Amino acid sequence: MTSIFFIKIRFLKRDSFFVVIKVMKKFILLNIVILVAYSCGKKTTNKSSRYVKKSIGTPIPLKFSKQSCLGSLDISDSIAKTDLYLQGDYSSNVSIPINDKLMINSIKMGNEIFSFRDDLEIKNSGKNYSYCPDIDFYQKDTYEDATRSVETALSKFKTKFADNLMELNLPDIKLWVAPMIEIKSIYREKNTKYDIRQFLINNAFYSYELGAMAFLPQGYQEDGDELPFDGVPLWKIPMVALHEYGHHIFEILIKDKWDYVFSKKTGVNPCIDPRGFVEKANKAVFDERVINFELVRGALHEGFADLVSSLLGTDYASLENIGCMEGNREVHVARFTNWSDKTLDQDALDEFLSDTEAFYFGCGLDVDYQDIHIIGAIFARHVHVLFEELALTPEQRFELLVDWAKNLNKLKINTQSGNEKYNLKLTIMSMLTVAQKKFSLTDKVCKQYIRGFTALESAENSHYYCQ
Repeated sequence: MTSIFFIKIRFLKRDSFFVVIKVMKKFILLNIVILVAYSCGKKTTNKSSRYVKKSIGTPIPLKFSKQSCLGSLDISDSIAKTDLYLQGDYSSNVSIPINDKLMINSIKMGNEIFSFRDDLEIKNSGKNYSYCPDIDFYQKDTYEDATRSVETALSKFKTKFADNLMELNLPDIKLWVAPMIEIKSIYREKNTKYDIRQFLINNAFYSYELGAMAFLPQGYQEDGDELPFDGVPLWKIPMVALHEYGHHIFEILIKDKWDYVFSKKTGVNPCIDPRGFVEKANKAVFDERVINFELVRGALHEGFADLVSSLLGTDYASLENIGCMEGNREVHVARFTNWSDKTLDQDALDEFLSDTEAFYFGCGLDVDYQDIHIIGAIFARHVHVLFEELALTPEQRFELLVDWAKNLNKLKINTQSGNEKYNLKLTIMSMLTVAQKKFSLTDKVCKQYIRGFTALESAENSHYYCQ
């Protein structure tokens, strides 16, 4: 009963009628959940197991294609075809020229990796992939088809932003397709220690240290018999590939000054539902959170990556029918899935910076402001609105994003704990400063941007950023 009382008091800080009704719904739902758990549910000592199940379970292995590559065609003249999930449906025979100098320096299919906490140990390096001009279309459920799906999204991005990317001279990225990542979790009950071995599924991530993006295999959650996202693999969703590549760009641009924060460790950060990933395996719901600069940096990383994924337009940025990601992570949508405005108000900021882990009711009822993806989504949404107000071309948007990221290295960041709000304000408002140097910002446009972050700045102070 203590936890129920705590949550009730916490949510009643908001005084609008809509929020009070929402709190009552949450409170009723929580009591139902607890009653079910105590009356007929399976007992568990790990409160976060409901999260862990989302990204841990039994993987569905892909197959290697049996189609033969004769090597009779010139790669420069070849066209790749695949099915991609665009605007909530599969679009067959999406075709695009494949450049043999894509942005990938190695592709591993089906590699086997052992993970324990932050360490990744490669047990089996998997099979190398090389593009075959002879085969214009691979069979579904093969590693090659999954690889080509990611290739197609990245190739389209490279074609569209060839000049921008040439100026950046980024190092190539590694790609892991459906790696079998076995994890080891340990929990104790009474005096007995249990080792649990499972696999990571239904997610994607970028590893800062390894310079690699990975698309985990589809799989069934514990006690589940349905695949998430209407059965759509994440490698079929262009937004996910572009988002992970956005992390790669941002990491390179800010690495000189901020390298010590994430890049000194493996830094596996999932694209979807971080509460369900491996780092939560042994944490209770109300465990103490560590509040430091990594939260700020992570939120900026996610916002930048979401914006990069939007640069090819709505078709390639759409997350229609993809669970909680629809709405929550689409920059062209003004509200979260539960219809809350994408605004960083004081309540949202307090929750983000709270050292107590908040109970999360799911995206239909709640917004998880302690998730760096959500704070990043708020930032991305208002930068997107800024882009729209300035009527910027996709190339101009990319250029402004790059200039903003480079400018972060010049800011007087205070990385000591306790300065998170200051650092958020400094970095987020610097977008206006950078944009003002390149474009003419009206006071109206400036105030509109600031109103997205009421906990950080008042619109009345717009003259500090836009003149």
